Amino acid sequence: MIMIWAILIALSVLAAGLLAYALWPWASQRQPRLVYRGLVAALAAAVLVGPSLAYRLSQQAPAPVDLSAFPLPEDGAATGAFVWDGPLAGGAGPTGNPHQADMSLDVMTARLAEKLKSQPDNRDGWVLLGRSYAALGNIDGAKAVFADLVKKWPDDVEVKVAYGEMLMAANDGKISPEARRIFAAAVAADPAHVRAQYDLALAESQAGEEQAAYDRWLTLLKGAPADAPWRQDVAARVRGSAAKLGVKAPDIATAPAPAAP
Repeated sequence: MIMIWAILIALSVLAAGLLAYALWPWASQRQPRLVYRGLVAALAAAVLVGPSLAYRLSQQAPAPVDLSAFPLPEDGAATGAFVWDGPLAGGAGPTGNPHQADMSLDVMTARLAEKLKSQPDNRDGWVLLGRSYAALGNIDGAKAVFADLVKKWPDDVEVKVAYGEMLMAANDGKISPEARRIFAAAVAADPAHVRAQYDLALAESQAGEEQAAYDRWLTLLKGAPADAPWRQDVAARVRGSAAKLGVKAPDIATAPAPAAP
């Protein structure tokens, strides 16, 4: 449940960011104080109301793509929410339109894409667009965005990992040799990158290298902060990998996560 709420909050922040980004040209022409208050209100509403609404709606329809095998983001909106637990368009919104919330994000994403046509070097904007496509279930669109970003910023670890994850999503969760090379390069560049380590362990597991995957997941778990949203997911991976190897999972993987100080 905690994981689901973390994902929903991240998606709400994403939608809020898109809203602020899309409205900024209009805002610059209005009274600054009123505009600032309006944008803050929109952001607050998206963060506070969005998760509750999204959770209710997500129970009524399947996700556009099964990303259940993928890792949770490191810190929510800061790293991009590539795990999608359910579409915003699944139940009736306030007006009774079953696709109202999803269409709103779709419209904002389209406006962002149009705006970025004149900003080819806006790295953060393009990353946001790729994440938005992924949230909407447009994996091909997200893959195309991150493929271009990897060419422009080949040393950007976050972009590398995102591109590898989109290749994985487009391949029904299977990690291709290309995606594995991307994750390995990301780990080599930044060994502390949680998603890169997680994805590389998943690649090792899929390739039958279970001991390597187990060791990598266990190392992640041992270093996980008590309140890390991905901690329980990694613990589950450790337990599953231990079962495949026929060994006993360590206590750290079976005990409840310690309470945050």
